[in-house]
Amino acid sequence: MDFSVSAPVPFDVKDASAVDDLIGLYGECHAHDLPGIPSLPDHIRRAIIVEGNPGRASDIEVIRDGSRIIGAFKLVRFLSDNENLATVDVLVHPSHRGQGLDTILLDRALNLAQAHSRSEIIAAVDYLVGCDEDAAAERRLLESRGFTQSQLEGYHYADVDNIDDEAERAYYERARAKAEGYELLQWTGQVPREHMEPLLRLEHMILTEIPTGDLDLQAETFGVERSIERQRLRTEAGTDVVQTVVRDPDSGLYVGYTVLLVYAAPAEHAAQGITLIDPEHRGKGLGMWLKLANLRLLREHYPRVRLIETDTADVNAGMNAINKKLGFATRYYSEEYLKRA
Repeated sequence: MDFSVSAPVPFDVKDASAVDDLIGLYGECHAHDLPGIPSLPDHIRRAIIVEGNPGRASDIEVIRDGSRIIGAFKLVRFLSDNENLATVDVLVHPSHRGQGLDTILLDRALNLAQAHSRSEIIAAVDYLVGCDEDAAAERRLLESRGFTQSQLEGYHYADVDNIDDEAERAYYERARAKAEGYELLQWTGQVPREHMEPLLRLEHMILTEIPTGDLDLQAETFGVERSIERQRLRTEAGTDVVQTVVRDPDSGLYVGYTVLLVYAAPAEHAAQGITLIDPEHRGKGLGMWLKLANLRLLREHYPRVRLIETDTADVNAGMNAINKKLGFATRYYSEEYLKRA
């Protein structure tokens, strides 16, 4: 290793120039590892680095060659719920790989996780479809540090007009008929304040109802304050939501929802967030109904958006079946690895 390369040092999120440099590292790594895949817009990456996410704490350390950041890790710790859990993301500039920087960064991150009493650490290895050997070195490093593969996540993409009009109508009417008796609520832009508390019941289910591999997670119990803070961060970053909720008229409960995140112009792709159905209301066509109703809402209000990205665990047969019908194609995979201390 060149003598001018520093050991990992804490990163100052208030240093705007350094944040620019780190965003550049993310961009160069993404372009090298996942060419042709839309990347997270820089202004969103900046907001994540500087502001973080509600209910989480982040530690970022970087390695520099002179003044230039050539490697980094980000350790994200869960707060208030699942306080044993952390996720780690290691980045090394493509031109500096094979020099042991990834090992230095990962070991430092694991030591920091241990100092924070984290007993379960999640990492991921990403690769394009058909290019799994490109990730061999990352796998070997994780396995040498006690990580084992926990889950395979596929990232899928579809044009907003990919599905045939006639097929879409048939899917929609079939799902709506199956979901007879339920009603839809929809909005765009920001989540109206009056819907935040009714949504909490579903949001608390997320970590225990979506596939999480070998993780043993507890339901989160946050209040509406986190919803308000999350909305503030989205608004500041210029991100809109396109959301559809299904309500059971008998109980008045929200029993399912789906949400798309629309980035500020000129971005032409949107990210699919969570789609969740209350377990007691599954098997009634609600998933397909929600997804198609939300797709129509997206087309109506955000015609500039042409591409949707979604990710699902390979074991999530129900959602994968819906995505296949809607014309999503898998572009890359993310292998999730778990280390138990």
